[in-house]
Amino acid sequence: MDKFLICDFDGTLYRKGEERQFQQMLELVKQQNIPLVVASGRPWHMLRSYFEDVLHQVFLISNDGALITHGEQILYSRPIDKEKLTAFCQDVTGDMVCYGQLLSYLNIKGKADFIRWRQIFRQHTIKMTSVSEIEEPIYKVFFMNKQSCPEFLTPTYDQFGIMEFAAEGVNKAEAVQWLLKQSGILPEQCYVFGDGSNDVSMFSLTENSFAMIHAKPEVKQKANKICTNLYETITTIF
Repeated sequence: MDKFLICDFDGTLYRKGEERQFQQMLELVKQQNIPLVVASGRPWHMLRSYFEDVLHQVFLISNDGALITHGEQILYSRPIDKEKLTAFCQDVTGDMVCYGQLLSYLNIKGKADFIRWRQIFRQHTIKMTSVSEIEEPIYKVFFMNKQSCPEFLTPTYDQFGIMEFAAEGVNKAEAVQWLLKQSGILPEQCYVFGDGSNDVSMFSLTENSFAMIHAKPEVKQKANKICTNLYETITTIF
C-alpha cells in the first residue's frame, strides 16, 4: 500500500448528473484494490448505501469526521455530549435534526416540512420531541435557524439558514490523521480531493491536495492543484 486516496463525497466523488463517473470510480477501486477513504458531512446511514459493493474495501469518515468505519466496524467515534446537548436544546425553538449512526432523529414541527425532510433521509428516520429520547450516540446536529455555538460543539456548516455542529474539535483532517497513524501511512502517500470549506483542513495534510474545478476561489487557494476530472486524474495517479 504505497498510495492512499482520500475524497470528499458530495461535489467531489459523487455529483448529480455524473453518476456514471461515480460507478467508474468504484470499479477502479475494486479492480486495482485502491485504498479509498471517503470523508463526508453526511450521516453514516446515508453514506453507506452508496458503497455496498466495496464496503469492506472503503474507509467511511462520516459526520465531518466524527465517525470512522471500515465495513460494519466502528474504528473511531467522537459523539456529542448528549447531556450537554439535551440541556442546550431546551432553549431551541426552531426545527432540528440529530444524526446517529443508524438513524436521523427529526424534531420538525410543520407537517409539510417533516415529510420533506423524511424524504431526504429516506427510511432512516424517526420522530423525536427531545434529544433525551435518543438511545444511540449523536454525531452531528443541525438547526434550521441561527444558533450560538456552545463550547462543547464545533460548527461544520452555516449556510442558507441552516447551522450544523459536531462535537468540539471534530473535523475531517483530525479523523484522517488518526486513520493514517493507525494504518502506518505517511502524508506524502496521500492524495486528497475536495470542493468545500470543510475539506480545506484535509488539504494541509499533504502536498498532494486537489480542489475540484467548480470549488469556490477561497477553497481552490488552499489546495496545491486543481482537478478538472476526478476519474481521469485518479487513473494517472494509480
